[in-house]
Amino acid sequence: MTGLWVAIIGAGRDGRVDAVDGLARRLSAGGRAVGGFLQRTVYAAGEEIVGYDVVRVPGGDAIPLARESSDPELCRWSFDPQTFDTARGWTLDRPLDVAFVEAGRLEAAERGHWRTVLESLRTQPLTVVCIRRGVLASVALRLPDPLDALELPASEAEVAAFQERVVAHERTVASSRN
Repeated sequence: MTGLWVAIIGAGRDGRVDAVDGLARRLSAGGRAVGGFLQRTVYAAGEEIVGYDVVRVPGGDAIPLARESSDPELCRWSFDPQTFDTARGWTLDRPLDVAFVEAGRLEAAERGHWRTVLESLRTQPLTVVCIRRGVLASVALRLPDPLDALELPASEAEVAAFQERVVAHERTVASSRN
C-alpha cells in the first residue's frame, strides 16, 4: 500500500460536495487524471434525509446507493450492491493521478466501499478520502497518516489553501514516480 492520501472531513450540507468538485476541477484543469466518487445526501422537501446517492468525480453522474427500508442492513438503510461495484469501477478501472473515495458508517465497519478505499490507497498515487465526521477515528486509525486534511465547514480561503496544498502534494507524488 502506498498509503498517500489526504482527508476531507465532513458530511451533509457542510460544503463537501463543492470542495471535492472544486479540487477535482482544479486538478483536471492542470492535466491530471482524476476519478472516483463521493456520496451525496438526498433530502426530501425540507431537512428529512431520504437516502444517499453515489456521484462520479468528475462529471457528476449520480446513482442511488441507499434508501429507507423496512428491512434495513444498517440503521434504516438498504444498500444497492451494484452501486458499490459501479463506484469501485469509477475509482479503480484505470490509472489515475488522484482518486476520490468516501468513508462513512459502513466503511468504519469495514463494509461498503472499504475494499475500494484500501485498493485505491494501494494502487493510485494519491487518494482523497472524504470521511464522515462521526467515523473519523474508526477510519483514520486503520490507515497510514494522511498528508493533509480539511475539516468542513470551512471558509472559502481555507478551502482554496487546502486545494493549493493538494495540488502541491500531487506534484511531489508525481515527481517521485518519475
